[in-house]
Amino acid sequence: MPIDADLREQILKLGLYQPEGNFQKHAKGRSFSSFYYSFISKAGQKIESKWLCYSTRLHVAYRQVCRLFANRTNMYFKEAWCKGVNDWQGI
Repeated sequence: MPIDADLREQILKLGLYQPEGNFQKHAKGRSFSSFYYSFISKAGQKIESKWLCYSTRLHVAYRQVCRLFANRTNMYFKEAWCKGVNDWQGI
């Protein structure tokens, strides 16, 4: 479902939703971790993931920019990062 331009602007003003804390485990015993919000580069620098968000309601990680701006009619469009993913082993 496309997002109205005014709503999109309000969401962008609020910034990324990156909650900390305990996250729900799924059937395989895995869960999201706030460590996913950043990574260590080959040079040893901590890099913040400015694209990753987590929904505490849906218990999925998603890319805010994909959810807000994806061209869903593009033949290469993949919905996973718009709807959210919970494959914590592959994230």
